[in-house]
Amino acid sequence: NSPKRVGLNHLTQLVAPTKGNKQAFDDTLCWIMTTDTMFWDYSICDGTLLQRFVLAFFYFSQGLLPNEVLQLGNNYTCDWPGITCDLEEIFVTNIHLPNKNLQGTLITEIGLLTSLKEINLSNNAMVGSIYPSSYNNLPHL
Repeated sequence: NSPKRVGLNHLTQLVAPTKGNKQAFDDTLCWIMTTDTMFWDYSICDGTLLQRFVLAFFYFSQGLLPNEVLQLGNNYTCDWPGITCDLEEIFVTNIHLPNKNLQGTLITEIGLLTSLKEINLSNNAMVGSIYPSSYNNLPHL
């Protein structure tokens, strides 16, 4: 089951939350389109741009400040703290962020990371519910 390939036009098809993480979503969209130094390194025919958006949205939803996310922009997504990718270093397979004092919610968009095999967010102060239908596209998890 290969990852779904999503182009730049699909970023505009993401549905902004009506409450809760709306500000984080808006901040992420603004960051990736105007500030992200790696934005133009991604092919518009490839799912890595959507993957980068989802991970940045996750970081923003955890309360990272824009300057902290800005530092991530200088690195490929696979080089971000707590992120592991496949052997080709293209698609995210693991999110390992235990004991990081994360305090937001687990965004449903994590379900768009179709190569994800493991999520370890133990010993954090995250809140909210996990909706199983959001993670139907994660056959390896």
